[in-house]
Amino acid sequence: MFARWMLQQGGKKALKEGSKTIRSIAPNVPKTNIEKAQRTLNVEGHKIKAKISKISSDIFHKTQELKKKVDKIKIKKPK
Repeated sequence: MFARWMLQQGGKKALKEGSKTIRSIAPNVPKTNIEKAQRTLNVEGHKIKAKISKISSDIFHKTQELKKKVDKIKIKKPK
C-alpha cells in the first residue's frame, strides 16, 4: 500500500497542507555582558570537565599497567 502511494507521489514525500517554511533564524550571539560572561563560564566549565576526565583516564591506565607488572612479578616468583 505504501509503495503504491509513493509511486503515485512520484517517489517523493508529499508535504502536508498548511506547512510553513522557515523564513529566518534568530542569531545566537550574546548581546549583554552577562550573556557573554555566562558563555565564557560555560566554556570554561567544559574545559575543566575535559581535563578531569583526561586525568581520571590517565590514572586508570597507569593503574592497569601497574597491575600487569605486579601480576608478572607474582608469576615469576616460585613458591
